[in-house]
Amino acid sequence: APPSEEEVRNAVRFIEGRMELGLQGAIRQAGSIAGPHTLGPAADLKVYLEGGRRVTPSAIQEVAQRYLDPDLQTVVVVRP
Repeated sequence: APPSEEEVRNAVRFIEGRMELGLQGAIRQAGSIAGPHTLGPAADLKVYLEGGRRVTPSAIQEVAQRYLDPDLQTVVVVRP
């Protein structure tokens, strides 16, 4: 089943919050300004965040079904 609308909304808010916290340093702020000029629109923070806001539960389910194959999973157990 796809994630709920609330789960997607919470994930988007989490990502937005992490991005905002990451911009608190001067070097990060400079990078966010220079990025789009040197790397193109994909490096623009606004473009990145707008893309995240357009994600839907059905899109997440489609991508998961396409790329996450249970037969290819690896389970790692770490014990003390």
